[in-house]
Amino acid sequence: MKKENGSRNLTVSKKYPEWRNRGVTNIVEVFESVGTRRKRASCEEELREQAKLLQTELKTKKELRRSLKHQLAEEKTMRKSAEEERDSVGRD
Repeated sequence: MKKENGSRNLTVSKKYPEWRNRGVTNIVEVFESVGTRRKRASCEEELREQAKLLQTELKTKKELRRSLKHQLAEEKTMRKSAEEERDSVGRD
């Protein structure tokens, strides 16, 4: 292998770490800001989906509650009529 002894521009090599690092930090800042926006948007989207699911669940629970109240009312009516029938049979 042969080593070259050419002239190099020393200012370019001295400033290389400076512009390299500055370029990296600029890129990192851009990615961080874009990442934050995307993260915030995805969080908002997840929250909207969770809200929809909770609303659906709440609606289902309300319907179930109404159904149970209706069944309870029917059972009370049936029990009352059975008690009245029993009382009338006991009187005879």
